[in-house]
Amino acid sequence: MVKIPSGFSGTISTKASEFRAVVIAGQFNYKSKDLETAMNLGAGSYIESTGDFTHELVNTGDNEVTLYIRTDAKYNVK
Repeated sequence: MVKIPSGFSGTISTKASEFRAVVIAGQFNYKSKDLETAMNLGAGSYIESTGDFTHELVNTGDNEVTLYIRTDAKYNVK
């Protein structure tokens, strides 16, 4: 589980062959190289990737976001 605080604007980077994150609580704007425009993701939404990938997250809400992350390699939140 990872908690993304209100006001966070950053990335989750990984080189995992399997990376999945499910939004448990809260909502945030999400962007990646695969999307032309940002998406608003809320509870029940998920993101996934394979290989060298960077997920861009912006929490503009007043509450923190809780993510459940499942992966087979390290990831970096910054």
